[in-house]
Amino acid sequence: MTNNNEITFKHLTYEWLELKKLSVKQTTYAKYSNIIDVHLSDLLEQSELLNWSITDYKSLLKELSEKGLAAATVKTIIYVLKSIINHGERNYNIEHINLSCLKIETYKHEIHVLNDNERIRLAEFCQSGYRPVQIAVYISMYSGMRIGEICGLKWENINFDNKTIEVLRTVQRLKSDSDSNSKTKLLIFPPKTVSSKRIVVMTDFLAEYLYNYKISCDPVSSEHFILTNSITIPEPRNIQRNFKKVCNILDIDINFHILRHTFATNCIKYDMDLKVLSELLGHANITTTMNLYVHPTLEFKSQQINKIPK
Repeated sequence: MTNNNEITFKHLTYEWLELKKLSVKQTTYAKYSNIIDVHLSDLLEQSELLNWSITDYKSLLKELSEKGLAAATVKTIIYVLKSIINHGERNYNIEHINLSCLKIETYKHEIHVLNDNERIRLAEFCQSGYRPVQIAVYISMYSGMRIGEICGLKWENINFDNKTIEVLRTVQRLKSDSDSNSKTKLLIFPPKTVSSKRIVVMTDFLAEYLYNYKISCDPVSSEHFILTNSITIPEPRNIQRNFKKVCNILDIDINFHILRHTFATNCIKYDMDLKVLSELLGHANITTTMNLYVHPTLEFKSQQINKIPK
């Protein structure tokens, strides 16, 4: 039994993490573990951390934000810190300041998307062959699917008669258990939310592209993953790595997820129904879609304001 006076923040942290391992999904556990390893590891050695003031914590958050971390990452760090402290209070009666006021300012950042010239050049690259990166990019550009979801697609998930894609799984590389010989492992999970498990309707040209690719494959099994046309699980990191090389050649400065943003933004630009778009993207509700992608331009505002009669 550990004496309460001997309890350190490091002890509380790893005890809390082990308990979380029993109650959360593997992906969530991996996220918390990564937060601790990457962003909190230096703090674990500070014995005075349990005596920090709210000013100390706010200084930490400011420092993290100034590093350019995404708001979602900083929010997760706050959650982890609060949970560890609460664990100490509940189980060891360790008195600590109330961290409920610890929050960060959230700002709407302008979402970068491909311009028409970049989109056309990238589409032409995809149409020139059927390498895994070409297939993955083309699917994402014209369906908004996430890279893990695309890697999880099997031929059985494609219905060419209805021109639909059934999203049933996602592929992720996660940190292995401590007793494993490898540092990471490739795993298949159900989609991250109920709404992420969905039917995506394909455009005619995306369906035609995938159909022609299927014809070029020999043999084809319904159990084969689309990107590898085999039982070998596609590696998201390889797709991202090759995509970066392609972007360097085409002089396009984006990451893979921008393809999803581009799809959504173009759908709104061409007046797609928001409910339809929300379901295609796998969002829980229309509000999420609107908050992320509906940003009226000055030109659009001018058009709307001039609807007012004189």
